[in-house]
Amino acid sequence: MKILRHNEFSIGLPEGWQDMTEVFLQGPAPEENIGPSIIVLKEELETEQNVEDFAYEQLEGLMEAIEAKGIEAFG
Repeated sequence: MKILRHNEFSIGLPEGWQDMTEVFLQGPAPEENIGPSIIVLKEELETEQNVEDFAYEQLEGLMEAIEAKGIEAFG
């Protein structure tokens, strides 16, 4: 049985269950409740895709979503 551990929490995963962990980290908000944040998602890939290709694929989708909202994207 796989064991999921996060900080002081752990739980056994029944057969066939998948760990889809999402971690949200929030930094201090210096002005008007706007501050830095980090979101980490765990996803098991079913293909032989490497992490670099996966990251570029995710970045392409993110850039398209940002530009669709009329926000000037960074390069």
